[in-house]
Amino acid sequence: MSGEDRLTRGIRTYQRLRGKEVAKPLINAAEGDDAAAVRARYALEACFGDIWDRSGLCLRSRSLVTLGILIARALPEELKNHFRIALRNGLTPDELSEVVLHATPYVGFPESAFAVRCLEDVLREPVEGNGS
Repeated sequence: MSGEDRLTRGIRTYQRLRGKEVAKPLINAAEGDDAAAVRARYALEACFGDIWDRSGLCLRSRSLVTLGILIARALPEELKNHFRIALRNGLTPDELSEVVLHATPYVGFPESAFAVRCLEDVLREPVEGNGS
C-alpha cells in the first residue's frame, strides 16, 4: 500500500466507487469527534482505505463478493449502495440480475426477492443516482 494514511486512501477509494458528489455526505460526516463522525471515519478508513483499496481483487470482483454478502443479510440501503457501486465498477444490469439469481439457492427466495426489488429501485434511478 502507498504511504497515504488510511483516511486519505479511504476517501480516494470511496470517491472512486461512488463519485465525488455522492461521496461528500459520508466524507463530511467524518469531521468532528461525536459518535457519528467516529463511525464515518471508521467506515472510510477500515472499509474503503484498508479493504477496498487492497490489490488482491479488482473492484469488480470486490463488488461481486460484497453483493453476495449483502443479499444474504437483506440490508436495503447497503445493498442499493453496492448495486450502484457495482454499476460504476463495470457490472451490467443483466450481470447484477444474474448475481441475484445465483444467490437464490444459497440465501433463500425471500432474500432473493428482496434483492430483486432493491436492484429494480436502483435501475429506475436517473443516471446520476447510479453514482455517475
